[in-house]
Amino acid sequence: MTELSSRPEKKFRKWPIITLAVLLGLGIAGLLLYKKIIAYTISNAIVKQEEPSPLLGSYGTEVRKFRAPINKASEQIIYKLDSLHIPFESFLMAVDNADKTEILQTLDAINEQKPGTPNEVFNIVKKNMTVKEFDVELFRKPFLRYASMPKINKAMNYIESHKLAEEIDISISREIIKTVLRQKKDEITQKLKASGGITTD
Repeated sequence: MTELSSRPEKKFRKWPIITLAVLLGLGIAGLLLYKKIIAYTISNAIVKQEEPSPLLGSYGTEVRKFRAPINKASEQIIYKLDSLHIPFESFLMAVDNADKTEILQTLDAINEQKPGTPNEVFNIVKKNMTVKEFDVELFRKPFLRYASMPKINKAMNYIESHKLAEEIDISISREIIKTVLRQKKDEITQKLKASGGITTD
């Protein structure tokens, strides 16, 4: 009798654990969905020139301010990946593997060493960031072509004044970058198809 009565008690003890596990799973799923929605909302505001959602709050102003240069840069990345024969998915994988510690380390190195040329900046980035998916050296020429010290200094000042390095959420940042690039690639592909050109696929 004692043995039989103990079985329901054992089952009852498992319920809090099961409930917590389910809640944790739902919480993680909700967080992932939230990040996907935020990334998609920001990407649409940038690539499709849509009005930023009220959900973005004051961040919407920043999106309006920077969407033109982000659009231009992401388009250049798509074409450059194609010309260098670097698979698009490999680049996205490199974005996925970007490490926040290495990013902060790179920013600190730039601030401390105060490079005077884009070439020196590239050397610092190459030294501090780990990229296994492709040879970063392939991007030196395009970086030197499009980057200038005034632009780099402006970006560094913006990061510092807005405390972006400390507050950056690397997982959301990854999603935003990947979503922007995917949408930009789709946009370019559709334009090329419409004009009868060769797509980037």
